[in-house]
Amino acid sequence: VDKYRIANTQLIYYFLKHYPDLKVYLSITLNYYSIKQMENMILSFNNIKEIIPTFEENRNFELLKNLRKKFKNVDIELMVNEGCISGCPFRVAHLTSLLPKNEMQQKDKLKIEYIDFYTETCHDISKKNYWKYLCTSTVIYPWQIEEYSKIGINKFKFVGRETILFQKKGFIDFTKYYLQAIDDPSSADLIPHNIFSAFLWYKNSSILMKDVKPYLPSIEYFKKNGVYCSSRCSVSCNYCYNCAEKLYKKFGDKT
Repeated sequence: VDKYRIANTQLIYYFLKHYPDLKVYLSITLNYYSIKQMENMILSFNNIKEIIPTFEENRNFELLKNLRKKFKNVDIELMVNEGCISGCPFRVAHLTSLLPKNEMQQKDKLKIEYIDFYTETCHDISKKNYWKYLCTSTVIYPWQIEEYSKIGINKFKFVGRETILFQKKGFIDFTKYYLQAIDDPSSADLIPHNIFSAFLWYKNSSILMKDVKPYLPSIEYFKKNGVYCSSRCSVSCNYCYNCAEKLYKKFGDKT
């Protein structure tokens, strides 16, 4: 074993100090969102083989193209089905609060008060306006993978490896649907529309992908405007909100 995905910079230092031949793959939990952050990491450690920007930047094609241009010898990977709300203010604190499952089971009170807090708070926000949550999420749908390949990004990952669904085959079904729909988008037409989000896939929605897909934000829009999402969203740009409004008019509160 000579490859490690690491989410702690002190641990990266320790590993490479004692085992300089190890290959380090950065974790998405580092939440890096700028070229300078990733450049400084690579300058600090000379054996980083892969970087992964925060899922929040999945639609920022300007950033992704420039990362590919600047770091020619480093792999770039993207998370495709992150279920966190876009602009999640709790993510870093949530991730650092996680305990091993057996320890959480022994500390039910701790789990409820300090760990479930983050998930429930995010859920509360998403439930206020389901369609807005869906349209502003940074899920990469399978038929959009080609656009990332065009700019030289060909590595992608799924969240959910530790979920109950994984133990009950649900994760395998999700993976099958996703991979099929990369080459044949129509293969996803008759599956629940929410299966590609890690927060939503456990709900067997009666609203199918073919009914929702025409109203979802277009990847073409973000190829031109994704660089502005963090600075213009809901102020001078309401594109995703308009998509959500169309879905609400069609389906109402039904999810």
